[in-house]
Amino acid sequence: MIKSFSELVKYREFLKNLVVKDLKVRYKRSSLGFLWTMLNPLLMMLILAVVFSTIMRFDVKDFAIFLLCGLLPWNFFAQSVSMSNMSILNNAGLIRKVYVPRVVFPLSNVCSNLVNFVLALIPLFILIPILSPDKLFLSAFFLPVSMIIIFFFTAGMSLIFSTLNVFFRDMSHIVDVLFQAWFYLTPIIYPMKLIPEKYIIYFELNPMFYIIRCFRAPLFDGEIPGMRPLMISGAAAGVTFLFGWWLFHKYENKFIHYL
Repeated sequence: MIKSFSELVKYREFLKNLVVKDLKVRYKRSSLGFLWTMLNPLLMMLILAVVFSTIMRFDVKDFAIFLLCGLLPWNFFAQSVSMSNMSILNNAGLIRKVYVPRVVFPLSNVCSNLVNFVLALIPLFILIPILSPDKLFLSAFFLPVSMIIIFFFTAGMSLIFSTLNVFFRDMSHIVDVLFQAWFYLTPIIYPMKLIPEKYIIYFELNPMFYIIRCFRAPLFDGEIPGMRPLMISGAAAGVTFLFGWWLFHKYENKFIHYL
């Protein structure tokens, strides 16, 4: 494992170039370019806020901020895993021709989405003082810790799915269905108080349940996440990343036979 990490460091410039390339291709010939990174979550927030605060009536104060605090980390997670899922297959031609650590391909997708994630935080920090000035909390300085947790959890899941998809091509379809269900089983668009007490234990089996709490707490609730959600989300991120790293490097030498 140490050898594979050192190899990744050696190819860090190649990883950086892949990230830059992905960002350029994503917004190529787009009139608004990187502005779409900020507009997309805002437009989705606007639609969902109208539906769930006026039509279906979720009684949550500052619902727009509540919603965006859940949507931004979720979008980073879901988009990163979805893109990484096909990363090895999409780069099959390059993998056949030259040697580079295969791990750079899924990780480049995660890193490029991390850049988008950071940019998408800008409208959130603009909206908070406009919609609810009382939510400017010092606890927001805890946010980098929450982002580190979700980054490693996302990277681990990306490595797992990118590995599985080489051998089982149906994984790309399974991921789409899985993430639709996962989204609604995570308190993103609805508050935790709506979950019946008897079902809370099942929701707590979901790592994103705690990760979203760790992201939302410092921004929306104005408090550092409790020790329990912090430890569980941190442990989930660490275990998922290490397992994903191990699984990917265990089978990467067999990729060439399935490309």
